[in-house]
Amino acid sequence: YEGAAQVYRDTLTVLGRFGTDLDTLDVAGASDLDGNPWALLERYVELLERNVAHRDLTAIYTATAVSVLDAEHPAHRWMANHLNSAVERFESSFEAGKTAGLVDPKMPSRLVARSLVALIDGLQLQWLCSTTPGTAAAESLSTDLVAEIRLYADCLRSQWEVQETPETPQRPKAA
Repeated sequence: YEGAAQVYRDTLTVLGRFGTDLDTLDVAGASDLDGNPWALLERYVELLERNVAHRDLTAIYTATAVSVLDAEHPAHRWMANHLNSAVERFESSFEAGKTAGLVDPKMPSRLVARSLVALIDGLQLQWLCSTTPGTAAAESLSTDLVAEIRLYADCLRSQWEVQETPETPQRPKAA
């Protein structure tokens, strides 16, 4: 058990030092994107492209996810804070987009934010499984992580972006 605890302490050190996707967004100067969720999503997709090039760091993050099952786990608080921050960052960006007239006010911001974070983490897990040498994963788990998240982001934008026209200012696109 002590050996496993040390691995997780080391993992927390790595994550604390190098951060995660949304931490990187803050460092990358994305604070100015908070009022434009579509630009924030695009920046996030760009960061996922970099994650694909650093499979080992993505694997460390994913391996830490098991810590959510035990509140006493050394990584539990970090993971809970990370998940909270990720959902809150997207939710607040969607809400700011509503205020700025970029997002349909009917969009369920928290539900969409939570679904987005869950989709990203789930696809990362499938991507890692399908790219592991000697994997037992079926071809159906093989994923182009970036293309699938980009597709989802485009669908969100298509569904919820407010479109202005001279006849109908601030009218949402048809669903």
